Amino acid sequence: MTRNILIALLRNDLRLHDHPILHLCSDPTPSNAQFQQPMTHVLPVYLIVPLEEKARPQFAKTRQLGLWRTGVHRTKFINQSRFDLKQSLRSIGSDLSIFAGTPEAVVPGLIKGIRDCGDTVEAVYLGREVNTEEVDVQKRLDAVLGQLQCPIKLFEGKSLIHSTDLPFPVEQLPDVFTHFRKQVERPDMFREPVQAPSKLNPFPKDVSIPDSSGVFSLSTKKEEVVEKHLLKPLLEEPALGHNELLSKVFNESTGQVNVAHSAFPYKGGETEALKQLDHYFAGGKRSPGATYKETRNEMLGADYSTKFAAALAHGLLSPRLIAQKASELDQATGTANAKGGGYWIIFELLWRDYFYFVGCKFGWHLFTLGGIEEVLSPESARSKAYDWKHSNSLSDQKDPFVRWPTVKTGVPMIDANMVELVQTGFMSNRGRQNVASFLTKDLGWNWRYGAEFFESWLVDYDPRRCR
Repeated sequence: MTRNILIALLRNDLRLHDHPILHLCSDPTPSNAQFQQPMTHVLPVYLIVPLEEKARPQFAKTRQLGLWRTGVHRTKFINQSRFDLKQSLRSIGSDLSIFAGTPEAVVPGLIKGIRDCGDTVEAVYLGREVNTEEVDVQKRLDAVLGQLQCPIKLFEGKSLIHSTDLPFPVEQLPDVFTHFRKQVERPDMFREPVQAPSKLNPFPKDVSIPDSSGVFSLSTKKEEVVEKHLLKPLLEEPALGHNELLSKVFNESTGQVNVAHSAFPYKGGETEALKQLDHYFAGGKRSPGATYKETRNEMLGADYSTKFAAALAHGLLSPRLIAQKASELDQATGTANAKGGGYWIIFELLWRDYFYFVGCKFGWHLFTLGGIEEVLSPESARSKAYDWKHSNSLSDQKDPFVRWPTVKTGVPMIDANMVELVQTGFMSNRGRQNVASFLTKDLGWNWRYGAEFFESWLVDYDPRRCR
C-alpha cells in the first residue's frame, strides 16, 4: 500500500498542546479538503542548522560584534526542549527525527527518500515566522520545494490573536500600542486553545537520510551527547572573554553547563513549562499570578513575574493557553479588568502580539540603526540621528564598551545584572531596561551592540520582542 506522508517541520513550536499542525495530524478522519489525498503518516522533523556553513561562514555570529548568536544557555535550553518533545511524541506513538543541516538540504533529501520507496509526500507543513532571516528560510525552502512539485503550507501559532481575527489588515497596524490594544481588547479576542493530541498518524520509522556532506542524523543520539557537541565550540571561544564567569557554571569533566542559582530555575521543554504554568496560577488569591501587577517589576525570586518568556519564545507554551488560565484566575478570584492579576498578564501578551505584528509590518526595518522611525517619519529619523559610539577593539579590556559586557563598569547595579545574565541566561525586565539605558543613553554606544549581546546570552531571546 502506498503511503502518503506529511512532513511536519518544527521550529519554534516545540509543544503538543494548541499546535495547529499536530492537531490536524491527530484527526483520525481528516477532511479530504485539507489534503490532496488521504494522509496516512506524519513525519515530525527538527533541524539544527550547522553553526558554521561554508557558504555562509558568518551565519553563526552576530553582524556587529561577531558573538555566537545562540550562546551556551539558550543552546542548552533548546536542546532540552527538543528532546522533551521527542519523548512526548513517543508517548503518543510518534517520534521526532532530528538532523543537523539546512532546511533546503534536509527536506529535499527526505522527499527523495520517501518517493524512492514508492510513497508520496502530501506536503511540508511548518509554523509561520515573520522576521527577516526566518522569512528568508521559508522563501528558500519554498523555492526548492517548488522545483520538486511539493506543496508547502504555513500555519500561525505564535500570537495570542490570529492575524485573520484582527479588526484591520496587518499593513494598517496602528503605530501606537494603546491604539492597537483598544481595537483588539475584548472577551473573545483569542481563539480557544486546542488540547494536546492523544495520538498522531503513524510515524514512518524507515524514512531518513544517510549522513553526507552538510547533513547528519541525530535522531538516535542521546540528549547529553548532542548537548556536549553543540556547546563545545561555544565554550572553546567564549564571547568577549567570559572564561572566568563561565568557569563557575561549566563542568569541564562532563562538558556540561550547570546553571547557577537563578531567578529562572527552569529546564527546557513543554513538560517543565506546563508545570511552571500550573504553579503560577494555582492557589487562587494566593497564587503568584494573582499579585502579578504588584510584583512584576521586582528583580529577585522565581515568582515575582511569570517567567513565561522563554517558553513562549521557543513555543513550549501557547499564548492562548496562558491567556485562558489568566482569565480563569480572575474569574475564580472575583477580580475583573485592571483589578485582576490575570488581566495584566494578558495585557503583556498583547504587548507581545503587538511586536509580532510590528515585525510583520516593518520586516527588516526593525534592525536598522534608525529603526522603524526611518519608515514612519524619515525626516524625524534624520534629525534624531545619533552619533553612536563604536568599539575599536573587543579584545581591549580598557575599551569603554568592553567594560559593559565584562561586568567592569564600576556601577554595582549594572555589573550585578550582567553577571546574572552571563551565568544564568536570565535578567529581569527592570534589569534589562537599566543596562540597556546605561549603555545607550548614558554611554552613547551603538544600541545594536547591546541587542547582539542579549541575543547571544538570553535564554528567552526572540527577534520579534528583544529590541
